[in-house]
Amino acid sequence: MTERHVATLMAVCGLLACSSEPEQEPAPLYESSKEVSTVATVEAVDLEARKITLKGPQGNTITCDVDERVQNLPQVKPGDMVTLTYHEAAAIQVVKKAEHEEDDVVIDRAPAGEKPGGKITRQVSRTAEIVSLDKARGTVTLRGTDDAMTTVYVRKPERLAGLKVGDLLRITYSEAVAVSVQPAASEVR
Repeated sequence: MTERHVATLMAVCGLLACSSEPEQEPAPLYESSKEVSTVATVEAVDLEARKITLKGPQGNTITCDVDERVQNLPQVKPGDMVTLTYHEAAAIQVVKKAEHEEDDVVIDRAPAGEKPGGKITRQVSRTAEIVSLDKARGTVTLRGTDDAMTTVYVRKPERLAGLKVGDLLRITYSEAVAVSVQPAASEVR
């Protein structure tokens, strides 16, 4: 199983631990989502090396590489505020037959000449078969479409009550990162 498939299936562990109660078909059997936002101040911009140094709300400083697809880096100046929002969601549904794998990435960028900003969204869907359940230990072993086996630990084993060996799980995981840059306070009029 590729690392990406393993990462997707490993999301099952966290998902079953913090998901909502089971719903009626065709709604997902389990769903979970979270969103985290933060604001940082631009400390420095190195256009030649395509690096930006940010200072977080607790005073922590990090330097990040800026992808070539960011077309408006010259618009960013020290003192500008960067807002970063990360959203993650997952759903697991018991299905009757294996469905094809899906990978989708959508990138939205700010128009040329404006402050950099944008959003990248990635969604991955896989089907895996339950090959063993240990409800007492809270583990599920899954076989992916490439026949690789993955065992995940579930923090709330009671959520395994409706599942059985042979069930097929459709696992859909999505994540999105949105970034926007606002001018420094002295530039705002």
